[in-house]
Amino acid sequence: MASPVPIIVGDRVAALERAMRRERAAREQAKFLLESKSREVFLVNEALTKEHECVQRRNAEIEKAHSDLQSTQVQLVQSENSLRWGSSRPASRTKSTTLLVLS
Repeated sequence: MASPVPIIVGDRVAALERAMRRERAAREQAKFLLESKSREVFLVNEALTKEHECVQRRNAEIEKAHSDLQSTQVQLVQSENSLRWGSSRPASRTKSTTLLVLS
């Protein structure tokens, strides 16, 4: 008759093999999840980068339009002042009126 010790060792080996299979499956699942989420983060980052570049371009366009409008406003005020006061008005007075309009 066989002693009970080899059966216990055999059970222990079988339990360790099952644990190893579970760990291997868990590692594979974790690897798949990591790759999936990494890809998702990469794609979202790419989309955000493109959107950021678009916003920056639009911002630059808006700033240029604002600057152009300010220049036009200055020119209009100067033209209006020239028409209203003629060339006899001092240049410093025209400049101060223009600065008031801009602020």
